[in-house]
Amino acid sequence: MSNDVREKIITAAMTAYAESGFQGATTRRVAEIAGVNEVTIFRNFGSKAALMDEALFRRVAALKIVDPPLPLVPSDPAGELCRWCDTFLSQIRGSRELLRKAMGAAESRFHEMMSSFEPARCADLDLHGYVRALVRDGWVGQDVLEHPDRDEMLTAAQTMLVGAMWGDAMAREHHDDASLWVPETRAARRYVQMFLRALGITDSVHAEPASVGGATSTQTTSLS
Repeated sequence: MSNDVREKIITAAMTAYAESGFQGATTRRVAEIAGVNEVTIFRNFGSKAALMDEALFRRVAALKIVDPPLPLVPSDPAGELCRWCDTFLSQIRGSRELLRKAMGAAESRFHEMMSSFEPARCADLDLHGYVRALVRDGWVGQDVLEHPDRDEMLTAAQTMLVGAMWGDAMAREHHDDASLWVPETRAARRYVQMFLRALGITDSVHAEPASVGGATSTQTTSLS
Protein backbone atom coordinates (compact mmCIF):
# COMPACT_ATOMS: atom_id res chain seq x y z
CA MET A 1 0.00 0.00 0.00
CA SER A 2 1.33 3.42 -0.88
CA ASN A 3 2.04 5.96 1.83
CA ASP A 4 -0.70 8.18 0.41
CA VAL A 5 -3.32 5.47 0.85
CA ARG A 6 -2.05 4.65 4.34
CA GLU A 7 -2.23 8.30 5.37
CA LYS A 8 -5.70 8.57 3.89
CA ILE A 9 -6.87 5.63 6.01
CA ILE A 10 -5.32 7.05 9.18
CA THR A 11 -6.96 10.42 8.54
CA ALA A 12 -10.28 8.67 7.91
CA ALA A 13 -9.87 6.72 11.15
CA MET A 14 -9.40 9.95 13.10
CA THR A 15 -12.51 11.41 11.49
CA ALA A 16 -14.58 8.32 12.28
CA TYR A 17 -13.24 8.23 15.84
CA ALA A 18 -14.14 11.88 16.38
CA GLU A 19 -17.64 11.16 15.10
CA SER A 20 -18.43 8.02 17.09
CA GLY A 21 -15.61 6.94 19.39
CA PHE A 22 -13.90 3.56 19.25
CA GLN A 23 -17.03 1.41 19.26
CA GLY A 24 -18.87 3.44 16.64
CA ALA A 25 -15.92 3.94 14.30
CA THR A 26 -16.35 0.77 12.28
CA THR A 27 -13.85 -0.29 9.67
CA ARG A 28 -16.68 -0.05 7.15
CA ARG A 29 -17.12 3.61 8.04
CA VAL A 30 -13.36 4.23 7.85
CA ALA A 31 -13.21 2.55 4.45
CA GLU A 32 -16.12 4.67 3.26
CA ILE A 33 -14.44 7.92 4.34
CA ALA A 34 -11.06 6.90 2.92
CA GLY A 35 -12.51 5.59 -0.34
CA VAL A 36 -10.84 2.18 -0.03
CA ASN A 37 -11.93 -1.43 0.30
CA GLU A 38 -12.48 -2.59 3.88
CA VAL A 39 -10.14 -5.52 3.25
CA THR A 40 -7.33 -3.05 2.58
CA ILE A 41 -7.58 -1.82 6.16
CA PHE A 42 -7.15 -5.28 7.70
CA ARG A 43 -4.44 -6.25 5.24
CA ASN A 44 -2.29 -3.28 6.22
CA PHE A 45 -3.18 -2.59 9.85
CA GLY A 46 -4.15 -6.05 11.05
CA SER A 47 -7.07 -4.94 13.17
CA LYS A 48 -9.36 -2.03 13.89
CA ALA A 49 -7.70 -1.60 17.30
CA ALA A 50 -4.24 -1.27 15.76
CA LEU A 51 -5.50 1.29 13.27
CA MET A 52 -7.27 3.38 15.90
CA ASP A 53 -4.29 3.25 18.22
CA GLU A 54 -2.00 4.58 15.51
CA ALA A 55 -4.48 7.27 14.50
CA LEU A 56 -4.96 8.47 18.07
CA PHE A 57 -1.23 8.34 18.80
CA ARG A 58 -0.52 10.47 15.73
CA ARG A 59 -3.11 13.09 16.63
CA VAL A 60 -2.15 13.33 20.28
CA ALA A 61 1.56 13.49 19.43
CA ALA A 62 0.90 16.50 17.21
CA LEU A 63 -1.14 18.23 19.93
CA LYS A 64 1.65 17.81 22.48
CA ILE A 65 3.87 20.24 20.58
CA VAL A 66 2.98 23.93 20.81
CA ASP A 67 4.79 25.97 18.18
CA PRO A 68 6.17 28.55 18.82
CA PRO A 69 7.36 27.06 22.12
CA LEU A 70 7.93 29.10 25.24
CA PRO A 71 11.51 30.43 25.16
CA LEU A 72 14.22 29.35 27.58
CA VAL A 73 14.99 33.01 28.31
CA PRO A 74 11.85 35.18 28.67
CA SER A 75 12.04 38.62 27.11
CA ASP A 76 8.36 39.51 26.64
CA PRO A 77 6.16 37.39 28.95
CA ALA A 78 2.86 38.86 27.78
CA GLY A 79 3.63 38.40 24.09
CA GLU A 80 5.30 35.02 24.44
CA LEU A 81 2.52 33.59 26.57
CA CYS A 82 -0.26 35.00 24.38
CA ARG A 83 1.22 33.41 21.27
CA TRP A 84 1.70 30.11 23.08
CA CYS A 85 -1.82 30.12 24.54
CA ASP A 86 -3.40 31.09 21.21
CA THR A 87 -1.70 28.14 19.54
CA PHE A 88 -2.68 25.72 22.30
CA LEU A 89 -6.31 26.84 22.19
CA SER A 90 -6.44 26.58 18.41
CA GLN A 91 -4.97 23.08 18.40
CA ILE A 92 -7.27 21.70 21.10
CA ARG A 93 -10.37 23.33 19.62
CA GLY A 94 -9.57 21.71 16.29
CA SER A 95 -9.40 18.23 17.83
CA ARG A 96 -11.81 18.47 20.74
CA GLU A 97 -14.34 15.96 19.41
CA LEU A 98 -11.64 13.32 19.06
CA LEU A 99 -10.28 14.15 22.52
CA ARG A 100 -13.75 14.00 24.05
CA LYS A 101 -14.30 10.55 22.64
CA ALA A 102 -10.94 9.43 24.01
CA MET A 103 -11.75 10.91 27.43
CA GLY A 104 -14.91 8.82 27.52
CA ALA A 105 -13.22 5.58 26.45
CA ALA A 106 -14.35 2.37 28.08
CA GLU A 107 -12.24 0.71 30.78
CA SER A 108 -10.97 -1.77 28.22
CA ARG A 109 -9.45 1.14 26.27
CA PHE A 110 -8.04 2.91 29.31
CA HIS A 111 -4.92 4.04 27.41
CA GLU A 112 -7.13 6.14 25.13
CA MET A 113 -8.47 8.08 28.08
CA MET A 114 -4.97 8.64 29.43
CA SER A 115 -3.72 9.76 26.00
CA SER A 116 -6.45 12.39 25.77
CA PHE A 117 -4.88 14.34 28.64
CA GLU A 118 -1.34 14.30 27.22
CA PRO A 119 -1.63 17.72 25.48
CA ALA A 120 -2.60 19.38 28.78
CA ARG A 121 0.12 17.51 30.69
CA CYS A 122 2.79 18.58 28.20
CA ALA A 123 1.54 22.18 28.27
CA ASP A 124 1.78 22.08 32.06
CA LEU A 125 5.39 20.89 31.86
CA ASP A 126 6.30 23.58 29.32
CA LEU A 127 4.72 26.28 31.45
CA HIS A 128 6.41 24.94 34.58
CA GLY A 129 9.83 25.47 32.98
CA TYR A 130 8.88 28.93 31.76
CA VAL A 131 7.66 30.03 35.20
CA ARG A 132 10.96 28.90 36.71
CA ALA A 133 12.76 30.97 34.07
CA LEU A 134 10.62 33.99 35.00
CA VAL A 135 11.67 33.53 38.62
CA ARG A 136 15.33 33.06 37.69
CA ASP A 137 15.43 36.18 35.53
CA GLY A 138 13.74 38.50 37.98
CA TRP A 139 10.32 38.94 36.39
CA VAL A 140 8.18 37.65 39.27
CA GLY A 141 6.99 40.15 41.90
CA GLN A 142 8.58 40.28 45.35
CA ASP A 143 5.29 39.55 47.12
CA VAL A 144 5.15 36.18 45.35
CA LEU A 145 8.87 35.46 45.76
CA GLU A 146 8.72 36.15 49.51
CA HIS A 147 5.53 34.18 50.13
CA PRO A 148 6.17 31.29 52.56
CA ASP A 149 4.47 28.92 50.11
CA ARG A 150 6.05 30.39 47.00
CA ASP A 151 6.40 27.15 45.07
CA GLU A 152 2.78 26.20 45.70
CA MET A 153 1.64 29.67 44.60
CA LEU A 154 3.61 29.37 41.37
CA THR A 155 2.23 25.89 40.72
CA ALA A 156 -1.33 27.06 41.41
CA ALA A 157 -0.95 29.91 38.91
CA GLN A 158 0.31 27.66 36.12
CA THR A 159 -2.37 25.04 36.88
CA MET A 160 -5.07 27.70 36.61
CA LEU A 161 -3.77 28.94 33.26
CA VAL A 162 -3.59 25.48 31.68
CA GLY A 163 -6.94 24.54 33.24
CA ALA A 164 -8.59 27.70 31.89
CA MET A 165 -7.34 26.98 28.38
CA TRP A 166 -8.34 23.31 28.52
CA GLY A 167 -11.83 24.13 29.80
CA ASP A 168 -12.29 26.88 27.22
CA ALA A 169 -11.19 24.68 24.33
CA MET A 170 -13.22 21.64 25.38
CA ALA A 171 -16.42 23.11 26.82
CA ARG A 172 -17.09 26.62 25.52
CA GLU A 173 -19.69 25.71 22.91
CA HIS A 174 -21.71 23.69 25.42
CA HIS A 175 -22.61 26.83 27.39
CA ASP A 176 -25.22 29.17 25.94
CA ASP A 177 -24.61 32.01 28.43
CA ALA A 178 -21.99 34.21 26.78
CA SER A 179 -21.48 36.16 30.01
CA LEU A 180 -19.77 33.11 31.51
CA TRP A 181 -16.96 33.26 28.96
CA VAL A 182 -14.39 35.78 27.84
CA PRO A 183 -14.94 36.52 24.11
CA GLU A 184 -13.16 33.79 22.17
CA THR A 185 -10.94 36.19 20.24
CA ARG A 186 -9.61 37.69 23.50
CA ALA A 187 -9.57 34.56 25.64
CA ALA A 188 -5.83 33.83 25.49
CA ARG A 189 -4.97 37.47 26.16
CA ARG A 190 -7.21 37.68 29.24
CA TYR A 191 -6.06 34.35 30.69
CA VAL A 192 -2.46 35.46 30.31
CA GLN A 193 -3.25 38.83 31.84
CA MET A 194 -4.66 37.24 35.00
CA PHE A 195 -1.81 34.72 35.12
CA LEU A 196 0.87 37.40 35.01
CA ARG A 197 -0.92 39.46 37.63
CA ALA A 198 -1.01 36.39 39.87
CA LEU A 199 2.78 36.26 39.52
CA GLY A 200 3.13 39.95 40.29
CA ILE A 201 4.35 40.77 36.78
CA THR A 202 3.18 44.25 35.78
CA ASP A 203 3.94 46.85 33.13
CA SER A 204 7.02 47.95 35.06
CA VAL A 205 10.46 47.92 33.47
CA HIS A 206 12.44 44.75 34.00
CA ALA A 207 16.24 44.62 34.03
CA GLU A 208 17.56 41.39 32.55
CA PRO A 209 20.54 39.73 34.24
CA ALA A 210 23.90 40.78 32.79
CA SER A 211 24.63 37.14 31.98
CA VAL A 212 21.90 37.13 29.35
CA GLY A 213 23.36 38.45 26.11
CA GLY A 214 26.37 39.91 27.89
CA ALA A 215 25.02 43.34 28.85
CA THR A 216 22.14 44.48 31.01
CA SER A 217 19.14 45.71 29.08
CA THR A 218 15.59 46.70 29.98
CA GLN A 219 12.43 45.02 28.77
CA THR A 220 8.75 45.66 29.43
CA THR A 221 5.71 43.46 29.36
CA SER A 222 2.35 44.85 28.32
CA LEU A 223 -0.80 43.51 29.98
CA SER A 224 -3.26 45.90 28.33
